[in-house]
Amino acid sequence: MFCFSRWARFVAVLCCVLAAPSFAEQAEEIAKARALMEEGKYKEAFDLLVEKATDERMAEDPAFMLVAADVLWRHAPSQPALVPNAGDQQSKMYEEAAELYRDVIDLKSASKAQKEHALDGLDDILDTLEEKIEAIRKDKEQFPELARLVDIMLAVEPMDPYAPTLIYQLGEERDDDRMILAGLRMLVKTKSEDENVYTYAASMETIAENGDGAEAAIAHIDAGLAVLPDNLSLLHERARWLIEVDRMEDALKATVYFDKMINERVQDKGIKPILLVSTGVFYEKLGKTDEAIERMESAIEINPAYLKAHYHLGSLHFTQGIDSLLQIPDQTGDDRREKIKALRAEATASLKAARPRLEYFHEHSPKHDTSVMGALQEIYNQLGEEANAMKMMKDIKKVQRGEPIR
Repeated sequence: MFCFSRWARFVAVLCCVLAAPSFAEQAEEIAKARALMEEGKYKEAFDLLVEKATDERMAEDPAFMLVAADVLWRHAPSQPALVPNAGDQQSKMYEEAAELYRDVIDLKSASKAQKEHALDGLDDILDTLEEKIEAIRKDKEQFPELARLVDIMLAVEPMDPYAPTLIYQLGEERDDDRMILAGLRMLVKTKSEDENVYTYAASMETIAENGDGAEAAIAHIDAGLAVLPDNLSLLHERARWLIEVDRMEDALKATVYFDKMINERVQDKGIKPILLVSTGVFYEKLGKTDEAIERMESAIEINPAYLKAHYHLGSLHFTQGIDSLLQIPDQTGDDRREKIKALRAEATASLKAARPRLEYFHEHSPKHDTSVMGALQEIYNQLGEEANAMKMMKDIKKVQRGEPIR
């Protein structure tokens, strides 16, 4: 249970178990302490409670625990003027008060009204800290004090998102990536139900850490999935980050599971093609070309006008065709003739499959992509379409010069 500490005198008092006062005496002590509080005499109320505190009362007497908690945190603002290391002592008093309130909430002997009092007390502490923070948050010179108040708030209620959100916002205002990341890391610990907290925290790990935070990014995504199981955005990011750190076996499992969830749960014809293409890209990076091609074809089947699917499908077929051409031996011979023939046939089939996809992308894309145009030129050359190849070469030069093409 809670241990009520306050300087050497406080510890000494608590180490001595005093004779338990009668119920009437207890009620009188509590009433006197509350009367002193109402008069603003927090130090006197505090000293009275110090004299009457025992281990038993601080653990089992909810009425005494409540008045002790009320006095503690309300007395804390005057603390800096009283002792050395005032900031630390003040922080401790807020934290101890919060712990007393939580102990009352958990205490079986506490009444409903006492538990509600404890909950209100916790809210009051947080509201007071929030007011203090808001009063100084724009003053850069007060940042150390602001950081201290935020630390108290986190100690009082680690799962409250206000303090982490504030740190994140201050980081945005100051364009400070490290502060943004600190706030996001704290928000992750609050078990936020906002998927964006985890995806943004993952992204900021690599930005703030100069590209070295990929494993921490995965940890954030995993934390998000613990709160939001089977969240598609988080499943997507998990597969992506695992590929990023070259954990290919884990990445393949993550991609297969992401793929499964898409097929089971997504019916929206506007969203599903996008997710299928993402899965296809993952499969491509994992060396699973056939699976990648299947996902791109499925995306086009749902949305025939989806340019990104045409681009990726055309690129996959084009790469397959070029790979087959590169495998053709430089020297010919009877023993190699059949292999060369087979490779040329594979290359031709792949390039013919790539052609309509890349042509569709080229014709419908709002901007001319010279890499796609170059691929089409190569396809035309390999298929013996010299006129088309020549025209595409001229169009590429026009685009590079900033001239329009027909």
